[in-house]
Amino acid sequence: LTPHPSLVYICSICGKVARGLRPVVCTVCRAPAEKFELLKPQDIETLAQKEGGLTEEITFDGVKLKWTQEAKTEFIRIQDGYLRRRALAQLEKAARMRGLSVISKELMSEFVGRVMSDKENPIQVTPHVAVENEVASPLPLPQKWEKMSSPSTLEQLGNFQWTEEALSRLSRVPSGFMRDNTRLKIEEYAKEKGIVNINLEVAEAGIARARELMAEMISGYSSGKK
Repeated sequence: LTPHPSLVYICSICGKVARGLRPVVCTVCRAPAEKFELLKPQDIETLAQKEGGLTEEITFDGVKLKWTQEAKTEFIRIQDGYLRRRALAQLEKAARMRGLSVISKELMSEFVGRVMSDKENPIQVTPHVAVENEVASPLPLPQKWEKMSSPSTLEQLGNFQWTEEALSRLSRVPSGFMRDNTRLKIEEYAKEKGIVNINLEVAEAGIARARELMAEMISGYSSGKK
């Protein structure tokens, strides 16, 4: 069979999208071929009309995603800035993995419910008791305890594993030399501190170091011109 790029199939179980040919099995949830439904252009138009029209947004890596108005309204429900950034990162990742170009209210509700559940059911942590000759951690204490990422949300890059939040933060640095240099400084910081799993706090500490070095370079360049 010859793939037809205009044909779009969607898994009725997990929402994975495939183009060209109906998959034999879903690569996300392992559902069989019969669970894939042909998605027609008018289906997207119907969804847009039903949920108040479409608006186009550009993600941090330049990918264009359309949001229905009801989806955007649902997203605004998240008042906490950290939770909103976390939901957005997870949502954009899910859209890429599933091959989706439109974010609907149904998909948005899935992630709003997840992050709100995390906020309402925080992990209880037993206070740490210092022992004799203990070396204090170089990282600042967090203002609130956060759930650690499960192994499935860690991505291996070189000798380190990065959480979704850390990768999302790195991706906001302009691509090219600046991003490559920033990643290097984050990993240098992690190596110095004996850290293998790079989370958001470690990434921010490395980014702060990269900023300082960049400021020194700019200052040195300016002095040399005088």
